[in-house]
Amino acid sequence: MIEETKKGLAILNDLIDSITEIKIIIGGGDGSVISFVEDMNQHIIQSQKCIFGIIPLGTGNDLSRSLNYGGIMHV
Repeated sequence: MIEETKKGLAILNDLIDSITEIKIIIGGGDGSVISFVEDMNQHIIQSQKCIFGIIPLGTGNDLSRSLNYGGIMHV
């Protein structure tokens, strides 16, 4: 998994160098978003060229709750 992530980041970095704008959608929770952003910073990917979209799918879904996104589950 880690090697696949490194390959993906290398491909993404090459793409970002060759274009003026890239749209990235991250599906996951806080951990996924934080991990992705940290990896971008670590690999010096130029985030100013990126437009991010986040689909809140995390287990705890803190982001979704803080944005009042989604319904309330009644048990």
